[in-house]
Amino acid sequence: MSHVDRIAIQGFRGFLDKRELPLAAGKQARSLCIFGDNGTGKSSIGDAVEFFFSEDGLLSHLGKTKTENNAGMTATRHARATDKGIKTEITFTFSDGRGFARSASVSGAASIMAEEMREVLSQAPVPFLMRSHDMKTFVADAKGAERYEILSRWVGLEKLTAVQDALTKMEGKARKWQRASAAKEAQVQALSKLTDRAIKDWNSTAIVSWLNAEFADAGAPQKVANLGDLERTEIEIRALKKDEEDRSGAERYDTIAEVLADLTATDSPFAKVTLVSGKRVAAAKELEETMKRLAASELHDVWTAARDYLSDSEADACPVCARKFDRQTSRQRVLEQLDASLAALSALETAEKQVNMFTLNLRREVRTLDLQLSRLEQEMRDCNDEALKAPLEEIDKVHDYLEPFDGQVAAEAWESKFKTLARRLTRIAAPAIQHCSDEGERLRARISIPYVELLASVKQLIVIREGWNRTDREERAQLEVNEQFKAVADAIRADIRAHVKKVVTALQEDVRAIYGTLRGNDEHVPVVDIVVSEDKKSMRVAISLFGIDGVPPTGYLSDSQLNSLGLALYLAAVRRFNLGLRFILLDDIMSSYDASHRLALVQVLAQYLKDFQVIITTHDQTFFREIRSVIGSKGNWEFMELKPWLLETGVRVEGILAPDEEIDKRLKNGEAPEIVAQLIRGNVEDWLAGICCEGGATVKLKIRKDKSSAPPTMTNLWSAAQELFEEPHRHHSSYQILGGFALLNWPLHAASKEQLPLSLGELKTFWSHFKTFRDDFSSGAQSTTP
Repeated sequence: MSHVDRIAIQGFRGFLDKRELPLAAGKQARSLCIFGDNGTGKSSIGDAVEFFFSEDGLLSHLGKTKTENNAGMTATRHARATDKGIKTEITFTFSDGRGFARSASVSGAASIMAEEMREVLSQAPVPFLMRSHDMKTFVADAKGAERYEILSRWVGLEKLTAVQDALTKMEGKARKWQRASAAKEAQVQALSKLTDRAIKDWNSTAIVSWLNAEFADAGAPQKVANLGDLERTEIEIRALKKDEEDRSGAERYDTIAEVLADLTATDSPFAKVTLVSGKRVAAAKELEETMKRLAASELHDVWTAARDYLSDSEADACPVCARKFDRQTSRQRVLEQLDASLAALSALETAEKQVNMFTLNLRREVRTLDLQLSRLEQEMRDCNDEALKAPLEEIDKVHDYLEPFDGQVAAEAWESKFKTLARRLTRIAAPAIQHCSDEGERLRARISIPYVELLASVKQLIVIREGWNRTDREERAQLEVNEQFKAVADAIRADIRAHVKKVVTALQEDVRAIYGTLRGNDEHVPVVDIVVSEDKKSMRVAISLFGIDGVPPTGYLSDSQLNSLGLALYLAAVRRFNLGLRFILLDDIMSSYDASHRLALVQVLAQYLKDFQVIITTHDQTFFREIRSVIGSKGNWEFMELKPWLLETGVRVEGILAPDEEIDKRLKNGEAPEIVAQLIRGNVEDWLAGICCEGGATVKLKIRKDKSSAPPTMTNLWSAAQELFEEPHRHHSSYQILGGFALLNWPLHAASKEQLPLSLGELKTFWSHFKTFRDDFSSGAQSTTP
């Protein structure tokens, strides 16, 4: 897409019915200047551009939600758009024929931006819209880091900014890494607490001496040579502890308590024997029932042979009983009886297998329980403890009952007796377990060396040592990484700064040039610098003025000059970086400029942004007329006027006749002389201002009492133009008549219409001679009779 062909706006802000802004004539791109009094809808055009190109479709001055100072998203829609069924939509149509639209819902939420427009924005990072109140924001209001962020976005350095942010975060983490000493301090505090403040700093020799002293005081034979021996020492202490406990008998009581607890647990060997025995009892009962049903099970082979015979032959009698087959004793009935008998025999085999399987399982569980009881009996007899006599007798009874078991005894009777013995043993197990636990503790307390305390000290020292060594390793590694990271980060930052400075230097040249052109009539034009901080993401705008370097512009420049500096920065950035779409909208930016500086903007646009499509909105009719007279004849500008809007249609747009056409029309229609005179006067002043601007003639300005400059008068412009009029111009047939321009001034001084020594005839004559002189001057002709 090379340029914008037209912009259509409907149902948006001040626009209700659809209105189009033409920005092309055929294949030729045009710029557009729009005049309108305050309240006619100029800002709505700027809002439309901001809305269309905003990522989220928000207008910055409205905000997202309704607040005290903002209107919220719903204010983007015209108040009557919903009632009239008009869609809120902005459409940009480009010269390649493609059109892209963005609409807003009833709530004001914008539709998604087209992907092609995202690509355009990626190549045009500087905002397309500049308003009068935004011009000095970058220069005067933004903080250093904000300027850096804004300019980074404009020049496409977001990725470099992201890299800098990542570096900053990594450095923050690195600083935390460097606090490894805090982790070491935690280890030292734990060591100090363990040693009861005997050791207050990490010293391997002192720690080993303290531990050996603890061993000696406790009567333990261990000696530690260095902190690396702690694991070996722990193993030795555990072995000594076990030996002592074995000799004291405490270990035996522990074993008895453990086995008794296991025997009485939910999944104990007793429970497993009971479970398998119950299954064996059920299987035996099923076998018994099956055998009753098959008292003649020895006929299995006969029945099988008979069935095979009946299935394969055509015999008319039963092969077993020799009875003839009839309706009651049919062949089929005999086969069914044989099948039933064979099925019963199969059930008998299954029942026998079940009984055998559960019997084998029961033997295995009984054997396991018997072995455990044997071990328990031995441990309890070795204790020779009167308190264990009762449980020992019960264990003996169970043991004696289990010993002869071979699986052949009656299942139900055996199970009943086993359950009775198990219940009796379980009942007396609890007090025996408690007695063994108490006795074990009593015997351990008689051991002279506090192995438990020594083990705890050694284990804690191992933890502290590992923490210290780990932290020490991390600290060394972190220091090394930090040094390497700092070197890399410094190199990256240096490259980023060099790149940013290169970009800023290139931008700075344009800023100086554009600002100098905008302020060409100023007596003192400062030198502008954009200074990038060396140590952080920050930049500032500075000026050199009156021999003072690097001063903030807000302290030395007027509002008009600050606006010019802000505008110069914006236009320089647009010119340098908006390569994807050469289009901008300047919304009423001339409010703080006087006449001479307004014309300087025209020169800037012609000189520095000649390849851009520009939309300028203004409420200053004088400026509108000036820009129209200076650049309107070049053929690449359109002009239109906004009229007071109507409730039923919204903003009204009117095309504007060329100045010559408008004056000719008014003369033809017999318009009042005082009105036509002012139009002719304005046209002549605009032409004179234009040739003075292009020719470099010096126009003297009248200074008001408030020291501000007034717009140049006809007299000033006519005098300045004499520098450009050569001898052939002075001998032109219309030159003398133009010198009598005083008649055009009468409407400014007459007290009433009756006092005007002026007629339409005189104005027609003057107007005809002016056009002849103007056209001949432009073409270089000597003289033409009007």
